[in-house]
Amino acid sequence: MGAQKKVAWVWVSDSVIQNKGQVIAVYPAGVLPLEPPRQNASKLYLTNDMAERKRKLIDLGEAFVILAKGFGTLEESFQLLTEMSINQTRVRPVIFVGQKFYQPLFDLLRLQLKEGMISKEVIDAISLVDSAEETIELLGDLKLEQVV
Repeated sequence: MGAQKKVAWVWVSDSVIQNKGQVIAVYPAGVLPLEPPRQNASKLYLTNDMAERKRKLIDLGEAFVILAKGFGTLEESFQLLTEMSINQTRVRPVIFVGQKFYQPLFDLLRLQLKEGMISKEVIDAISLVDSAEETIELLGDLKLEQVV
């Protein structure tokens, strides 16, 4: 499973680089021994902790690609969606990769929208895809300069 996660990030970063974009890596210092950053990252930011990492990711990102991972990824995703919902940051595209993994989350978000608990503007910014090709196509349509 760990190798699959690594491969998923590799195809995202490699595709961005091949399409003349920038890959920016943001790592809390304690994570580096466990998960070293990609060598092809255009820029590397080291943060003191996860809270600082989230702030930096949200401040830097033009769009966000969310891969199927664990609690940390979910927590970062919800921080972003929450800040977009309460106008603490601008609404930007958020692409969740892995329909089987994220479909239950999308069902919940649609129910929350139906019940008036979350905004349509934020829901409309979210895409659910299942492949590298779909992700690359969406990112290409956005004409982004960098992916964080």
